[in-house]
Amino acid sequence: MRIMRASKPRSKRRRIRYTDTSEYQRSLPRYKFDVPEMFHLYNTPEMVIRFINDTKDFIRNLNYKCQVEFNLEQVRSIDNGGVGMLLSLINFLAKHKINSYGNVPIEPESKNIFINSGFYDHVRSIQGKRAKSNDVFIVQSGTFTNPAGISRESRKIMSHLMGIENMSYKPVYSLIGEIISNSVEHANPFKQDKNWLLSVHYEPNIVKVMVLDIGLGILATLKRKFRQKLVDVSTLTSEIQTLYNLFDKKYQSSTFESNRNKGLPKIKLCYDSNYISNLNVLTNGVLLDFSDKRSKRLTANFQGTYYYWEITRTNIEIWQHRPK
Repeated sequence: MRIMRASKPRSKRRRIRYTDTSEYQRSLPRYKFDVPEMFHLYNTPEMVIRFINDTKDFIRNLNYKCQVEFNLEQVRSIDNGGVGMLLSLINFLAKHKINSYGNVPIEPESKNIFINSGFYDHVRSIQGKRAKSNDVFIVQSGTFTNPAGISRESRKIMSHLMGIENMSYKPVYSLIGEIISNSVEHANPFKQDKNWLLSVHYEPNIVKVMVLDIGLGILATLKRKFRQKLVDVSTLTSEIQTLYNLFDKKYQSSTFESNRNKGLPKIKLCYDSNYISNLNVLTNGVLLDFSDKRSKRLTANFQGTYYYWEITRTNIEIWQHRPK
């Protein structure tokens, strides 16, 4: 039998050889993901979070061997947070060497939001004409903090709102630097999945700042850091109140060690001092609204932290005339 099997002609399997990595990536199957009509992070956060989570899970199950196409045609409502979440997803795909493609929404207002945000600078192809963005998106892998880029945006904020050149708005420079440093150092134990995104949008009398940290989230990071249950994280205290306490620096660990964290209280202090306005934070399934306390517990879990605030001329004037 062995001699008979050995004498049979065998068909030779030839391995497909690619000239470069890009050719191999283009040969992978492409999967289309329909972005929901309502992709507004503040108004419909559960829908946004579920889309991001489901897309990541699907791609992980494919062992990252695919290409991704985002169908944006039916998007009717989107905000800067929704755009930022999509950009963070594209950044995640890029770190796993996955090509991203996309088209443009049919609805004109949504289309303009995507174009002006700089979203199409980060996908490989679009349908329609690409317009030059007036906004600034800084996307980094999370392996370094880029203080030069943060300083540049801080000076640009002063120039835009106050007409002052070559002067930094120090509260914002400090806040962004603190958030990004925490993202690089503590937000995610897996280096490849570290991801932060800074978005600065300039409008006639206001500047809107968004910092998106794709990590474990505030509560999850603290639990991992202390490796024990915090006193406030219990059935007696809601997660919303727990997060407020973290920003107010009121919690302590189960061993009654003092809170060494300074980043979150610094953000709250800037808001209480009126150096920034309209502060919102989304993390671990909780949306905190510091402006009117419309905070809520979400049914979807976001593994990361989303910070949003606004700056006006009044905020800068209050900082300039602060007690020395």
